[in-house]
Amino acid sequence: MLKLFSRSLGCIGIALVFVLIMYVASYALFLKSAPDAIYVYYRAPTFYRPVEWMIVKTPLQSMLLRWSECLGVRGRTEMQSYYFAQGILDPPEEIHINFGPDGDGLIHE
Repeated sequence: MLKLFSRSLGCIGIALVFVLIMYVASYALFLKSAPDAIYVYYRAPTFYRPVEWMIVKTPLQSMLLRWSECLGVRGRTEMQSYYFAQGILDPPEEIHINFGPDGDGLIHE
């Protein structure tokens, strides 16, 4: 009976580790599936904020960024993590980028 319980506990542990790995790996797949046009304003759902925290605060950062690079979304992953690190939890209403002294994009001489 004890062997069966021990074996069951080991299987549950392996299954839990597998589910956690798949959850973390699915973040890059999620970013890949979202349309390109929304990335300037887009925030990942709350469901993925623990993964963003892992990218910003843990040594797993390099491994997770390499995984996202394999899928072609490293830049998006870095941008989402930057938003998280800066405390930007929701998309801003507007983003204004003003170039030039007058803010019209032109440099007047």
